Amino acid sequence: MFRNHTQPTALAVGTFAALPDLKAIALQCGLIVRNNKKFSAEGLLLTLFKAISTGNASFSQMAASLGECEVRTLSRQALHQRMKPEVIGFLEAVLKHVGLSTLNMKEEDGSYPFRRIILEDATQMRMHPKNHPSFRAVANNSGVTSGAKIDVIMDLVSGELLRQKETQGYVQDRSLGPELLPMIMEGDLVLRDMGYFDVSSFAYIESQSAYWLSRLHGQASVRLLDGTTLEELLSRTTENFIEIEVTLTEQKHRARLIAVRSSPEVASRRRQQRKDKRRRNGTQASKRSLQREDWDILITNIPADKCGLDELVRLYRQRWEIEIHFRAWKQSLEMRRALNRITSRVHLHALILTAMIFSALAIKIQKWVQKWKPRLEISVEKLFIWLSGRLRILRSLKSEIPIDLRHISRCKRKRSSLHQSGCGLRPLN
Repeated sequence: MFRNHTQPTALAVGTFAALPDLKAIALQCGLIVRNNKKFSAEGLLLTLFKAISTGNASFSQMAASLGECEVRTLSRQALHQRMKPEVIGFLEAVLKHVGLSTLNMKEEDGSYPFRRIILEDATQMRMHPKNHPSFRAVANNSGVTSGAKIDVIMDLVSGELLRQKETQGYVQDRSLGPELLPMIMEGDLVLRDMGYFDVSSFAYIESQSAYWLSRLHGQASVRLLDGTTLEELLSRTTENFIEIEVTLTEQKHRARLIAVRSSPEVASRRRQQRKDKRRRNGTQASKRSLQREDWDILITNIPADKCGLDELVRLYRQRWEIEIHFRAWKQSLEMRRALNRITSRVHLHALILTAMIFSALAIKIQKWVQKWKPRLEISVEKLFIWLSGRLRILRSLKSEIPIDLRHISRCKRKRSSLHQSGCGLRPLN
């Protein structure tokens, strides 16, 4: 039923080669003062990897896991005493090294009309509600909640992870968006989702001779150059797509707007979802926002002679790459189980940082494999799951990990899918 794109090949990857000198960093951060047969920087990091991979993140479980890596066993009380701010400094230094070493592996790809395609998005990590004093999240009808937000910036051209940042769960995406701006260089394209919509950021991107492409925020006012509102245009047009120059918000920032009419089923579902969301919040959806649900609306400063309508839609669909990254990350790790406990802030923070190191390490291994096998189509989900499984059974980070490319390669169906063949599926109810 399935066949691989390439001939199966075995490679070996050394995880330790992707990491810095752990002992030197631990000494510099004050995590380790002298040699100890019960505790080492390598053993601690491997123990944390196993904790997030299996979800066994209590101090008793971590102490037992650490005992498998060291000469002698450490008690859970002793491990608890070791979980101090120096651990956070150590993990942050390791994350910085792995991230920077990933950046150095960039290769130019001439198939894109832009130097880089930069994408920013965030994902939530839930915790036990009683951790709310240390990790606040947005409250709901059930009371206080606890969680952390991981903001990720990626380059879709090279597949590189440009930055990962952990912040409180209540922080809005829009407040994180400006942190991307110093990274922008001439010729870049920045893909924005509605949560990061900010006209001031668009103006800054243009000042750097770069480009931006975003979905239109439902509450942003839009007018044509003659002063007509966007809603007036949408209500009277009979076309299935619109391409016109407009001004955004009260700042009257000029942009190119592309609107593609949605199917009646999709539009109806969107309107109902918006009404339900507003009802839960005790408000009422505006007529303007409901009218826009009939359309898929993009705004950009990319000129028409550089990217046509079809190309813009294809480019924006690349946002799905970061959603695949988040899905692979969460499916391969047992973070919900690991974080669902009442414990210290340092303990929870260490688990989150370890998950971020795991993500950067997986992307670096992906770059290595792509360098050795350029024609291999790698499944991100399979790669993350494979790495998680290997880390569970490792006894040392210095060990090489064999990779069977059949286990991480993307498969292709020999037959057409039901959707491609025109066959419909019977509804479940």
